[in-house]
Amino acid sequence: MDQFQTIGADIVKVAAHWRWVAPDVESSTRPNVDLSDPANYNWSVLDHAVKGIEQRGMTPWLMITAPAPDWASSRSNSVKQPGVWQPDPKAFGVFAEAIAKRYPEVRYWSLMNEPNFDIWLAPQVGARGVSLSAIHYRKMYVEGRSGLDRGGAGADQIMFGELAPRAFDQVKGAQATQPVRFLRDFFCLDSRLKPLKGSAAKARACTGRYEKSRATGFAHHPYTVAGGPSVKPQAADDAPIGSLSRIYRVLDKAYAYKRLSQRKIPLWDTEFGYQSNPPDIFWTPIRRVAQYLNASEQMSYRDPRVRSYAQYQLQDEPLGSGSTLKYSGFQSGLFFADGTAKAGPLDGYRLPLVVNRTRSANKVSVWGAVRKPSSSARQVLLQVRNGSGTFSTVKSINLRAGARYFSSGYSASKAAKKTYRTVVGELLGYPTGVTRRVDPRRN
Repeated sequence: MDQFQTIGADIVKVAAHWRWVAPDVESSTRPNVDLSDPANYNWSVLDHAVKGIEQRGMTPWLMITAPAPDWASSRSNSVKQPGVWQPDPKAFGVFAEAIAKRYPEVRYWSLMNEPNFDIWLAPQVGARGVSLSAIHYRKMYVEGRSGLDRGGAGADQIMFGELAPRAFDQVKGAQATQPVRFLRDFFCLDSRLKPLKGSAAKARACTGRYEKSRATGFAHHPYTVAGGPSVKPQAADDAPIGSLSRIYRVLDKAYAYKRLSQRKIPLWDTEFGYQSNPPDIFWTPIRRVAQYLNASEQMSYRDPRVRSYAQYQLQDEPLGSGSTLKYSGFQSGLFFADGTAKAGPLDGYRLPLVVNRTRSANKVSVWGAVRKPSSSARQVLLQVRNGSGTFSTVKSINLRAGARYFSSGYSASKAAKKTYRTVVGELLGYPTGVTRRVDPRRN
C-alpha cells in the first residue's frame, strides 16, 4: 500500500471474496445464523485492507465476488475452483447486505469478478450457444444490488460487469463468453440488439417483465493483445480498450428498452495492463510497455464515457513450474516478481507522455500526466533533443490547481523526428528521463 501511494494511485480495488469471509465454508448446510449480520463473518483481512487504504489517503473500492461457500453453491466440486457453480443469488444478496453494513465508509462497489469467465462463474455456455453465465449473473446482480440497498449503500457508486474482454476458446464449453455476447444475453437482446422473442427468449429466461438493472456504471477489464491499444480485436464480440463502442451500443440499447437505469452509463476501467517480455515470452516486449500503457491512457482520457484507468497489477506473479503452467499467471506488474522495478513501465506509469503526429511534420501534439500532483509540482517542463544530442527545455506547461493531465502543442522544424521527455520540478522521487519518440498515429 505504501508503494500504491508512492506511485500516485488514488483508488485501490480489493476483491471481497465471499468464501474467504463466510462461516462454515466447506459445509453443505447453511449456518443457522443471521447472515445479514456482519458479526457472523471473519472480516480481519478486509478490515486491514480498507483501513490501510484510507490511512494513506486513498479510496477503497470493494468488489463483492465468488467463490461462494459450499452451502451457497450448486456444485462445490466445480471444474475450476469450489464455489463458482451457480452460487445462490439470494444468499449473495444477503452477503452484500452484510458487507455494506460492515463498511459504511466505502463508496465504490462492484458485483462479481469476470462472470463471463468460468473460473469465477460456471457453467458458461449451454445448448445453441446460450450464455448460461449471463442468465445467472443477471439474477446475482439483482439480488446483490438489493442487498447493498438494504445495507445502506444504495446511494453509492455501484457497478455491474467486471467482464473479461474476450473468450479464450470460442466454441461450446468455452472457458469464457465474449463480453458483447454476454451483455446481449444479460439484457435479453438478439444479435441486432432487438428484444429476444419466442424460443430464444425462453432459452435465456427472458419471458415476462424484465427487471431493470440499476447501476451507476459498467465496470470492464479492457485488456488487449500484445500489439497495443490500436490492434484490431480477434473476434466481433470481443471488447478491448480500442473497441469500447461495442459495449456502448449494447448498453445504450438496453437503456432504450428500459432494461438499464441510466442513459449513457459511464464505463469504469477496473483492471488493465500489458504483460511484459521478459518474463513472459509470449507477450509485449518490455521496451514497448510504457508506450502502450500511455497510449491506452490517452485513449481512455479522450473517451467521454470512461471514468477511470486502472493498473493491474503492482508486481508480477511468480512464473509457474512446467511447460504448460509456466506463463499462466499475470506478468503485467510494474515490478518483477522479485520486487525489482521494471524501469520503463514504472516510470511510464508515474509520468505518462504521448507525442502524436499532426498534419504537419513540423508540429506535434503533446499529452501527459503528473500521477501525483502537489503544490510543488504545478509546472511541467517539455524537453526535446535531436538524435542523440542533449535535451533542452522548449516549453513550460502549467498545471491547473488539482489537475493531473495536460495537453499542449510544439512547433519546430522536423518536430516529428525529435525525441521528447517531460520533467517535473521539485517533486521528490519523480523520474526525469522518461523519453518518447513520436507515436506513429496521427492525432
